[in-house]
Amino acid sequence: MAKTINFLDDLTINKIAAGEVIENPLSVIKELVENSIDAKAKNIVVDIKNSGYQSIRVEDDGNGMSNEDAKICFFRHSTSKIKNIEDLENLSSMGFRGEALSSIASISRVDVKTSQNELGIFLKLDRCKIIYEENIARNQGTTIEVKNLFFNVPVRKKFQKSISYTQAMINKLMINLALANPNISFTYISNDKKIFKTNENENFKQTIEEVLSSEFLDSTIEINYTNEPIKISGFIGYPLACKKNRSMQYLFINKRIVYSAAISKFIKDAYFTMISEDEYPIFVLNVYMPSNFLDVNVHPQKKEVRIKEELFIKDTIKKAVTLAFEKKIEKPQINSSLFDENNFSQNNFFEEKLILKKENVFKKFEDKQIFENKNFSKIEFENFLLKDHFLFIDPKYFSHILENKDSSLLIIDLKALLSRYLFEKIKNEDVKSQTLLVPINIKIDQIFEVIEENLENFLEFGFDISLISDSNLLINSHPSFLKEDEILHFFNILIEDIKYLG
Repeated sequence: MAKTINFLDDLTINKIAAGEVIENPLSVIKELVENSIDAKAKNIVVDIKNSGYQSIRVEDDGNGMSNEDAKICFFRHSTSKIKNIEDLENLSSMGFRGEALSSIASISRVDVKTSQNELGIFLKLDRCKIIYEENIARNQGTTIEVKNLFFNVPVRKKFQKSISYTQAMINKLMINLALANPNISFTYISNDKKIFKTNENENFKQTIEEVLSSEFLDSTIEINYTNEPIKISGFIGYPLACKKNRSMQYLFINKRIVYSAAISKFIKDAYFTMISEDEYPIFVLNVYMPSNFLDVNVHPQKKEVRIKEELFIKDTIKKAVTLAFEKKIEKPQINSSLFDENNFSQNNFFEEKLILKKENVFKKFEDKQIFENKNFSKIEFENFLLKDHFLFIDPKYFSHILENKDSSLLIIDLKALLSRYLFEKIKNEDVKSQTLLVPINIKIDQIFEVIEENLENFLEFGFDISLISDSNLLINSHPSFLKEDEILHFFNILIEDIKYLG
């Protein structure tokens, strides 16, 4: 009877493995940069063309490789990170399987320059085979350039996402890498244009401002909490800064970029009723825990991790978030004489109409005096006895206010109310635009397609915008009824609603 079982050749094996390890240009960039981090690099340059499909170049000043190691590093399961299965229990490096470089080389053409001193080696590889080598002079470090990704697997290339979508995802990956490693200088270049550059050994806050924005920092509070052996640090958003998706959640466990549905839910749960069910807090969080608390050998791209001691970690996160808000919220001094039965009067507590603190809601949208519109009833507090219990609510931290009227309680969502007011103003009036003397340049990162598909909608709302790259746009004009310091806030409301409503 004829033999039906065959041994696959190495190239076929690598192509199959590449399907799990290398999904798209993001996978290539992540694997190469993580190798540079493991090599103790202090400066890393990522230079891509055509969203990485044409070329990806990653250059570092790390330890470099010897000529011998450079020749064998593209063999499958060749790695300097571990020696045996026990090493997985205390893993500190980013990579460990020895699959990435062989997978990359099997579906692209690769150039390598590396040196551990002033003398190094240059290699050209085609489908994992070295086709050219030369001794070269080079400073310590490694440069790997990947060209014509998926050139020999056209089916894989056919099912790739659009160029703009891939670019947006690469932008987010680079933000993640920079945030996870503020001690390393990252230079990110796309199509010969520098997107951002961070500085070596800058503090975490400076890195956030550089790759996200100062507006992001203004919408968050700092968090630092230790519950041995867990340490949590970073920034979490005010309830009013929540989004309709998880796009502004950046989580790092032991400096590793991960997605953890469990930890994301723990953080959301820690907000209790401060946010609604369909909202997600924004955050940039570093979580440090013993390596034996994690199993990183779960996902081919190491995107997800399995966490032990989940209940302990959930309790730690809850305490960390609660304490951060408690420290930030100023507790008002209450004059106890106001509660004296003889002096009690509603005028001691309330004015005829509700006045919102200027420094709190939507960063100055309250100047619109929204409660003077006849469509809103005057808020009254008759028969509202606060003698026994008195609750102060600061709209910056809590997204709802309470109204007691005719023995009933009305809960008002401030964020929805302010959005509704502005949208009704646009709906019922001819929107006049005001041209800015100096256009506002803002980062859009992973929402490029949303902006591009809705340019006419933004124009109807009074915003004339220009896309200047896949990650930046210019606001040239804005609705005339908005003050300058209100423009970005309302523009972000538009983006969130368009994304949410589709």
